[in-house]
Amino acid sequence: MTDLQNELITLDDFYIPACYPDALPGMLPDGLPREDDAETALDLARITLQQVKQILDVN
Repeated sequence: MTDLQNELITLDDFYIPACYPDALPGMLPDGLPREDDAETALDLARITLQQVKQILDVN
């Protein structure tokens, strides 16, 4: 599995409850997300966006 795939799996933990309101809240292993979880998700999203831009060769 690539680093990008691992990051996307982690981001998916945040995406599913936001996209599907009927999903159980707090789908993270430790329950509801905390501030540090949100910061981690933002960092991963930035890294993922940067990697996708490199793949697409977009500046």
